[in-house]
Amino acid sequence: MTRQTSIQLTEATERQVEALKAAGFGTFTDIVRISIDRMYNQGIGGKEMIQIGDWVRVQPHTKFVSLSGGAVIDPPKEVRHNGYQRVRVVQVLNDGPGTETVVVEVGGQVDYIPLAYVEKTCTD
Repeated sequence: MTRQTSIQLTEATERQVEALKAAGFGTFTDIVRISIDRMYNQGIGGKEMIQIGDWVRVQPHTKFVSLSGGAVIDPPKEVRHNGYQRVRVVQVLNDGPGTETVVVEVGGQVDYIPLAYVEKTCTD
């Protein structure tokens, strides 16, 4: 079921909508639906939002380290991360879609984990 609504657009957004229509992305409604779907999937993607204080599980993964003790490592070193069964989130960094990082506390230290490897499955 659909329902009608209205939104206010800036001139810049109107120009972008017209360009998207001209490129074949469909009607204004199609463009809004596609945009929301893409932002949702790139952002939270159906995952439950992770917040400060949550308990999470971190999956094993490989990451590249380019800093060690304040020194730059060039080229970056590939490091295997074994993951964690249950750690608490102390910060969530969001620099845009695909760059979300969850900061977890482990034994008084912090570790920076890409959101893709974090699952909110543990409870207090």
